[in-house]
Amino acid sequence: MPMGALYFDDRGIKRGLDVDLVEEVSRRTGCLIELRELSRVLQLRLLKSGQIAIGTAMAIDSVRARDHYVLPLMESRNEMLLARPALDHVQTPADLISVPGHVLGVVGGAVHGEPYDSLVESLRAQKRVVVAPDHGSNMQQLRQGRIQALIAHPFMHASSFIPAAELEQRFRILKWGKREDALKGGWALSRARFSPQQAERWREMFATMRTDGTLLRLLTRYVGQARAQEMLVR
Repeated sequence: MPMGALYFDDRGIKRGLDVDLVEEVSRRTGCLIELRELSRVLQLRLLKSGQIAIGTAMAIDSVRARDHYVLPLMESRNEMLLARPALDHVQTPADLISVPGHVLGVVGGAVHGEPYDSLVESLRAQKRVVVAPDHGSNMQQLRQGRIQALIAHPFMHASSFIPAAELEQRFRILKWGKREDALKGGWALSRARFSPQQAERWREMFATMRTDGTLLRLLTRYVGQARAQEMLVR
């Protein structure tokens, strides 16, 4: 399940922010962490049951904070990818809702934040939402014209999915919502596998990685320093 700059396959070599974080956490804790590719829905189910210990690249909401120990690392707003020229006139969620026939792609189990979650519900009522197991599948459908709109984190516009020239030529990117609507994202630890004391030690470890510059250094590799400083949770 490639995830843009968070996780992608570079000619058979796993790379990305999540891979870098796993390597750093393994070094600091001495734990051997096995990377497995799972759909978001399956990841959440296995995390809750304790069949996996850690979930990465996780948008954090009240439900996930209740079900798991969450470790916020960054915050950002999602963006909307809109197909040209069919949706060139769309400027707001209301514009998209009012145009029949155009379909939105989402990832099963994903949390988008407002106003995107309300948009999804409105379009779902019109049977205009297609659910895919991962973002790569959604991006493929967008490029093939099977869907005309896609909610995506800025990480997901990485060239592992679509060349920058094609992205600029065929799609528009809009950012809706207010800054205070930004979603926090990070890791989740299974309550079935971690005790409260262990989870607190991991929180302290990530806090240290924040203050010693490790998180900024790793994130800067993929989004540049200015954006990395803006995205990191203080």
